[in-house]
Amino acid sequence: MPDLWGKTPEERRRRGRWFGWWYIFIGLGFLLLGLNRWLQGERAWIVLLRAGIAAGFMVLGWMQLKANAAPKS
Repeated sequence: MPDLWGKTPEERRRRGRWFGWWYIFIGLGFLLLGLNRWLQGERAWIVLLRAGIAAGFMVLGWMQLKANAAPKS
């Protein structure tokens, strides 16, 4: 049954999975940026900050994917 905006449960799940992967790839981008800067000699606290941001985005993506997994019947 569609919701107020005309979205079916499958459409909402698909959109949620898309956002989950989006967040994971943002996290990977921050991780690669931190690695790049570390290899270029950037200060450690900035590299660790980027790694923390990357971890946060990856956890957010994992939670989004888990919340929007297809129901097990």
